[in-house]
Amino acid sequence: MKRRLWKLLLFFIGLPVLLLAGLQFWVASRFTPEAIANRLMESYHCKATVESAGVRLFAFPARVEAHGIKITPFDESKKPATPGETFVHINHALLEVNIWSIVAGELDVRQATLDGIAMQTVKWREGGNSLRVLLARPGAASESAAGPALILEDTDEIPASDTDASGADEKPFHISELPVTSTLSEARIRNASWTILNRRKQTVQQFKDCTFVLAGMTLDPANPAVGGKAHVTAGTRLIIDSQARNLRTVDFILNLDGTYQLIDPATGNLNNDLEFKITVKKGSLVNRIPSLVKINERLDALKDSIGFDLNLPPEATLTADTGLHGRLKDGVIRLEEDVFFPFDTYQLSLARDSWLSLRDDQHLFNGRLIASGPISTKAVNSVRDFLGKRSGTLSNLVSKTVIERFVNKDGQVELPFQSKADIGRPDVTLSEKFLDILKHAAAEAGKDLIKDVLEGGDDVNDLIDAVKGLRKRNKDKEKEKEPENAVPQ
Repeated sequence: MKRRLWKLLLFFIGLPVLLLAGLQFWVASRFTPEAIANRLMESYHCKATVESAGVRLFAFPARVEAHGIKITPFDESKKPATPGETFVHINHALLEVNIWSIVAGELDVRQATLDGIAMQTVKWREGGNSLRVLLARPGAASESAAGPALILEDTDEIPASDTDASGADEKPFHISELPVTSTLSEARIRNASWTILNRRKQTVQQFKDCTFVLAGMTLDPANPAVGGKAHVTAGTRLIIDSQARNLRTVDFILNLDGTYQLIDPATGNLNNDLEFKITVKKGSLVNRIPSLVKINERLDALKDSIGFDLNLPPEATLTADTGLHGRLKDGVIRLEEDVFFPFDTYQLSLARDSWLSLRDDQHLFNGRLIASGPISTKAVNSVRDFLGKRSGTLSNLVSKTVIERFVNKDGQVELPFQSKADIGRPDVTLSEKFLDILKHAAAEAGKDLIKDVLEGGDDVNDLIDAVKGLRKRNKDKEKEKEPENAVPQ
């Protein structure tokens, strides 16, 4: 009797153990390096290799790990690419899951971590970009590669929505398509870098020393209002180098804090809405940005008309940490509030209606440039000298009235402007009001002077002296025009 009892006890204990061991073996077989690589190649248009992988199904929480993931284009000859110019390398990937939550019909991801990422993608000279091809479905990518020739349009490194073979947009993803309620406690990217080579514009854009944390996202197929809202923090160093000019045009140190909404609560469709606050750190620099170059060209045209000599240096360094409140939705960054950048040689203010499209580099910036003290002083003196040659005795009076119209209370020149079209080839215009002030300033100053005289101002004697000088100059000009043998009347 006792022997039978022990056999039953061993059976009921041993069977679950064998089943769990079998389950561990089966799951582990699906997460071998070869299986993970094959799954990546089936999902995306890429070649993939994985150095090592492992599963601990009954740890608390369960863990899936992979090391040495390398992803490259499946067939580089299909695009105008150079072998080795596009790749994604991941040193370590970790997924921690509460395995018992699946029994309850839920997926509870405690942590997803990608550590040590190196990426390089390309915007080709002929158009298109390699990341879109890399992340496309294998069938769609191969067909498009053999299709019509690429066009000269820049598409952003962020992939557009997938399209079917006919090119028509697929039905947008809806939250109800999720099989279970899912919770992501934390997703983390560490030690990441991303280099983007733009062959047509001859620029290299780098995101270096990147960190990214997304926390607290829940997706419920039965409740779209939950919306997949999560808190996001990130930090990076953004560098843009011009290969054509062999200089660094942007070097920004950025910290981001924001709220990410994955699903539209009203429709349940994929939304990708990020409201954020970015801090641009002190010491960040810009050098020869296209909009500033165009502004300097516009200012050069004012030297002959009003003597306005102002040229903003191409390089500027941020003198204090600067906060920027914006929103990224549908591939467009829009400012939610006015922002003021205190650079050392000038200050830049952008209005809240300014925006930049990440997909096609189109933009609209409405703003003001404020020249630093020495630069403003030079511009003011140039106007005074110009008016002095034109107005003689009235130069001090006229120039004072003119200058007050474009110089603020701190004695700095303010330049309202608008920049639009392609961010690399902007269409920049100075404010019409500002240009009118300069073009008609002398005439308006003269009106103010006459008004002051008629009201008995202190400048009456100056006006009389000026009129006397003007009459004398007119008489001298008339004498010069008379012929030498003219008979006096």
